[in-house]
Amino acid sequence: MELLSTISVQTLQQQRDHAQRLKLQWRDGEVPDARAAIEEIGGSTVHKSVAIELAYEEFCQRKAAGEDIQPSRFAERFPALQHSLQRQIGIHQFLSQRGISEAEPLPDWPEAGDEVAGFLLKEELGRGAFGRVFLAHELKLRERTVVVKVARQGLREAQLLAQVSHPGIVPIYSAETDAEWGLTTICMPFNSRATLLDVLELTSTLASGQLDGQVIQRAVVERNCSDDPLTLLPHGAEVVDGETFAQAVIHFARLLADSLGFAHSKGVQHRDLKPSNILVNSAGQPLLIDFNLSTEPASEDCVGGTLPYMSPEQLMAVLATGTNSGFEFPLIDPRSDIYSLGVCLYELWNGHHPLGEIPHELNQMELADYLLERQAIGPAIGRQPADEREAALQALIHCCLSWYADERPESADELLTALEAVDQVDVTVDQPESVWSRSWVAALAGVLVAVAAAMLWVGLRPRVDVPAARDFKAEARHLISNGEFARAADVLDEAIRIRGDDEYLLTLRGRTSLELARYSAAFDDFQEAYRISPSTSSATFAAFCAASQGKFAGAVDWYLIAVEDRPGSFSIRNNLGYALLKTSRYTEAVKQLDAAIKLDPDHQAPRVSRAIAHDRISEITRAPISTDVAEDLSAVPYLYGNAPGTQLTLARICAKFEPAHHRLRGCLVEAMLQGADPKTIKQDPAFNRFHGAAWFEKVLSYKLSTVNYDERRLVNPW
Repeated sequence: MELLSTISVQTLQQQRDHAQRLKLQWRDGEVPDARAAIEEIGGSTVHKSVAIELAYEEFCQRKAAGEDIQPSRFAERFPALQHSLQRQIGIHQFLSQRGISEAEPLPDWPEAGDEVAGFLLKEELGRGAFGRVFLAHELKLRERTVVVKVARQGLREAQLLAQVSHPGIVPIYSAETDAEWGLTTICMPFNSRATLLDVLELTSTLASGQLDGQVIQRAVVERNCSDDPLTLLPHGAEVVDGETFAQAVIHFARLLADSLGFAHSKGVQHRDLKPSNILVNSAGQPLLIDFNLSTEPASEDCVGGTLPYMSPEQLMAVLATGTNSGFEFPLIDPRSDIYSLGVCLYELWNGHHPLGEIPHELNQMELADYLLERQAIGPAIGRQPADEREAALQALIHCCLSWYADERPESADELLTALEAVDQVDVTVDQPESVWSRSWVAALAGVLVAVAAAMLWVGLRPRVDVPAARDFKAEARHLISNGEFARAADVLDEAIRIRGDDEYLLTLRGRTSLELARYSAAFDDFQEAYRISPSTSSATFAAFCAASQGKFAGAVDWYLIAVEDRPGSFSIRNNLGYALLKTSRYTEAVKQLDAAIKLDPDHQAPRVSRAIAHDRISEITRAPISTDVAEDLSAVPYLYGNAPGTQLTLARICAKFEPAHHRLRGCLVEAMLQGADPKTIKQDPAFNRFHGAAWFEKVLSYKLSTVNYDERRLVNPW
């Protein structure tokens, strides 16, 4: 079953601006009330990031007013945001105390709207003690949508990640230093907004009976927007789910252990594994991010991390930095990452931290000391296992949380092997009731014995070296998952040259070409794939490629094929309407755009196109302009993202109303910011009646933008 996001990027922006107005009112003296503000903006439909922003603002304002607030108690008022809110407050307190590894002054951070190192920052996705993460447009590559992390020192992280190309580790496209800002930018693909933190917040609000194999994907759907331009997943990407919640957790854990094992094999330790550093993509797959504290190996001059997720040896290292602490700097090896991973898996499985409630009000050294003592006691009681597989999973997680590193799995690869064995436990065979009441060591023994026997057999059996045939598809999918689209295209070129035209290879190469903005080549591949085996998918992609090249008549033909099979597809309806508009088939365009708006009333693209189509019909027939036009303009309060020519067209439409539509000024402002010529606007008869008005003259004084904006009314079909 496909799960679909319900909120668009446009709706998210509306909610953000509403929240900003409320925050300004609070700063002007109104009593802050985040819960009331969330209800005012939309209640349960408010995007999680907006709700966190409001709650955090309330906390900061009350703190600034001198109120004594206990962070954990404050966060409990927002159950669906509790983990994220506590993390945000923890960063606030860390920066206030300026404790560990923070001797240098903090930089001035850029904000959405700023340009840094060739990236136009569009939206802040997250922040930490040492950096900010933004959704951005890479200006030199046709404004490709990417994620950009800005930090004081990021080149080291980029250099480390260059060694660990793996599907489960977010790749780096580039790393640059911006001299003007004094910051490093790290450019990465936009895989998802969701992290494991979002999954934990969903699972912590559900009863045991509500936890199923789809819960990880549901959390991702709730966090992402319906029209987010996410990086293309490889064809046939493995979806993380299962018949039960336990199977989904095991699947998730196996992928994490595999990624971590690969990093360790390259000599790289993460050293800051925590839910917010585990991205979760639309297939529910975990992706490791934020290697800024990684070392090879750990050293005394690089102590850092997030205290509640640190291993005992990491906490000892923190305490060793204190004056007269009595602690010596310990050995920190890959088993420290195993402990941190165990904390994450414990939270995912049980719905709470293994050490119970964390006293965030303590300062850094006090908290490190408290956690080290609490770790020695062992993890809190978790959920009651329902069968042998669940008991084995729980036992293995407890093994990862051993206070002594020697008692944890020796490596991530060993953990992966054990997880695979747990996944194979037969839950259909009845066991004596007392079998899982023994200690975790005994409970896991049977599983590990079976694993050891299997490994012994693999080691003893005769080895026969048989040259393996090159798996072009797997090789290309691996490169695509790492964002290496040009190399993937080369592999697919060779595969097609050797094997001839193959529908799957052609489709894969076509989608790779799309990522590289090679629309003509992509069109040829999708057209040939459709000839070999007609499908709605190939027709849809061929149509998108044609429209992207400005070949709208051909796009209409392809979209008419696609809409017959998928009349309920928003992207097909919208893009067909847009292509019909561009070929002057206005009445037909309105019909398709009406259908698109019914499917997604909040999306900007069909609203803009329908307003223009109705205006053209009115000019041709000399009939009054449709009432839908005013509705479309009002329903889309922020018309940014279109080319300046489109903004001027919308402004002319606004000017036809009496009085002028209230979006007129906004459209003109956006046109100016996006490069419109003020002389052209001044000479346009549509705006003659506004000459001399103070607001009109002020708008024309806005500086021209250097950014070249493309049309954004075609919706990606993926």
